[in-house]
This record gives sequence, structure tokens and C-alpha cells, in this order.
Amino acid sequence: MSIHFKQARDLSFLVQDTFLFVKENIKPLGIFLLNYAGPFLLLAAGASAYLQRDLTEFIVANPSAKIDILMQYRAVSSSPFYWFVLILNILASTVMMAVIYSYIKHYISVGRESIFPEMIIEDTKQTFSIILIANLVVGIATFAGMFLLLVGAVYLFVALMFTAFIQIHENKTLSEALKQSLFLTKNNWWITFGSLLVFYGIIILLGYGVAIPETVFSAVLNVKINSMLGLILSAFTTFASSFLLSILYIAQVFIYFNLVEKKKSN
Repeated sequence: MSIHFKQARDLSFLVQDTFLFVKENIKPLGIFLLNYAGPFLLLAAGASAYLQRDLTEFIVANPSAKIDILMQYRAVSSSPFYWFVLILNILASTVMMAVIYSYIKHYISVGRESIFPEMIIEDTKQTFSIILIANLVVGIATFAGMFLLLVGAVYLFVALMFTAFIQIHENKTLSEALKQSLFLTKNNWWITFGSLLVFYGIIILLGYGVAIPETVFSAVLNVKINSMLGLILSAFTTFASSFLLSILYIAQVFIYFNLVEKKKSN
């Protein structure tokens, strides 16, 4: 049964249909994500494990850092793995969004059974730079919003988060997509923010579930975070958890269509 994206939904149906879509498409979409975004996520997960090891050793050597977030950030940002993790995560998230947006586009136009790897590969190549630039612009705008305190940053992030998808789905320029995203969230910002908050909460809870094997193995085997086995377990957990973000990207598409239909009915 195909899911109809282009309709208004309340929060309960947004959650229900998002996870129904994930359930119905987890195998084909999961394979695409694993093949194209997987290598970036795997490298990022490995580097992240070493970064976590460096932070743990820093805190052990400097006990006061346990309650000093700024000190921890300075230690992390000075690690050679910091920028490596950051860049790889940006690339991985961009590829994930490109794959998901492409998959949903073809899902809407031709149906799940008619989606072939060649379609996803071609679209991912074409949209990668579009999504990357759009996300960087939104990221810079969000960072600039921090000068208006955290409230400004959160407001801009939510108001502009549909920019990349609008560029691809509506074939608009970057400036047009930014304006359209602002238009869609106007008078609907709190609804959008609340929906995102719910999905972030769900992803965090699922993330705890993904981390259970690492916790159990570490406790049973008395694994140290700076040991090779500890690094492998940490990298595996980070790698598996990273795929949970795909749920958020899918949810954003459902929220986008919900806002479009709400605007049409007003």
C-alpha cells in the first residue's frame, strides 16, 4: 500500500505515517543508505570513537572538566579527529538527505516497485551539491541567529529547514527556496517546532536502545573505552545510531507536505 504524502496530517498521523513509511521501505531504502552514505558514516564513527577516547582521557587527567562543558569542548576541538568527524558527518548527512529525497520523489511519481538503483545514483549526484550548499547557508543563518540568543538560532533553523527539499521538489533557486520555507512556517512555526521536538525525542529514545549492546558488552567484559574493543563497540554504536537521522529527514518531508496543504486550505 502506497502512502499518500500530499495531505494534511495532525501530529499523531505524522508520527504514524512516518514510521509506516520506514517500515514499508526499510529494506530498499536501507540498502541505498548503507551503500551510499554508509562509507562516510563508518569513517566518521571510527574517528568519533577516537575522539571520545581522547575526551575521556582528558577528563581523567583533569577531573574539573567533568562539570566544565567549555573545557571539554576546547579539549575535543583540539583533537586531530575533531574536524575529520565534522566534515565526514556533513558529507554523510548530505548524502543521506540526497538519497531519501530522491527515493521519496520517485516513490511519489512511480511507486516503490519501480524505483531502481540507477535513479537514486543519478539523483544523488545531481542533488548532492544543491543540498550541501543549502544546508551550509541554513547553518550559517542559524549560527548568525545565535547573536539573537539561542531563541533566534532555533527559530531560524526551524523556519529554514525545508530549503534543500524545496529546491529539489519545487525546482526553485536557493533564494526562492529560503523564501518559500519562511512562507510555509509563517503562522505554523510552533506546530513545526513541536513536531520536530517529538521526532527528536523519539530518535533519542531509539538511540538509547541502539546503545544497549555496547553498554552490556562493556559491563560484562569489563571493556575500557580506550581499549581496541572499546573503540570498536563505540564506533559500531555511533554508526548504527547515525542511521536514525534518516527518520528525521523522512519526517521533515511529511511535515513539509502537511504545511503545504495547510497553506492551500487557508
